[in-house]
Parts: sequence; structure tokens; C-alpha cells
Amino acid sequence: MNKIFLLISLFISSHSFGQIPQDKLLHFAGGFGIGATVTLSHKKIDIKYNYTVVVQNSLFAGAGIGLFKESFDYTVNPNNKFDIGDAAATALGSLAGSLFIYSIRKNKKPKYYFCPQF
Repeated sequence: MNKIFLLISLFISSHSFGQIPQDKLLHFAGGFGIGATVTLSHKKIDIKYNYTVVVQNSLFAGAGIGLFKESFDYTVNPNNKFDIGDAAATALGSLAGSLFIYSIRKNKKPKYYFCPQF
């Protein structure tokens, strides 16, 4: 949980609230949702084996979607510039979302299973 607060505080303390553009906050929030979704999609999170895989998958998903969105915006409207900061905010948000969900879910066993073989 301390890692999450450190990430978020580094993101926020790099700018005051008046200086963070609304666009960057939206990218961070979208990345947070991406990271949380990727982390929740894993069946079992084990700190010895799966932790680094889960965090890497969520970080790569956030970075990939952020880069794709920026390139899509640039191709649809050439007046828009490709902003790597937006893609970085999406990746940082996905990392924070993954760490947040992991800190909540790491020691909990599922209450029920959808399929009996799992």
C-alpha cells in the first residue's frame, strides 16, 4: 500500500493541483482502470511467482493503450500533437491501479469459483 501512495504522491507533487492539466488526470484515471482490470483478470496472485508478471502485464497494457490512443488522436486530427506525457500518465496510472488491486487482493482466497476445475 505504501508503494501506491508513493506513486500517486510523486505524480501529484511533481505539479501543484492548478498545474496538472485535466487531460493528464483523465489519462491517469483511465490507466488506473486498465491496471485494475488486468490485475483482476488473473485467477490467482501469488507473491512468489505471479506478482512481477501481473505488474508487468498491467504496465505494458497501460503503456500500449496510451501510445495507441495518442497515435490514433494524431492520425484522426493532424492538428493534435503526439504527447508522450499523456501516454506516460496512462502507464503510471495502470501501474498504480495494479498495485492498488494487488494490495487488496493478495492474501484473499476466492469465495466461489465459476468453473469447478479452477
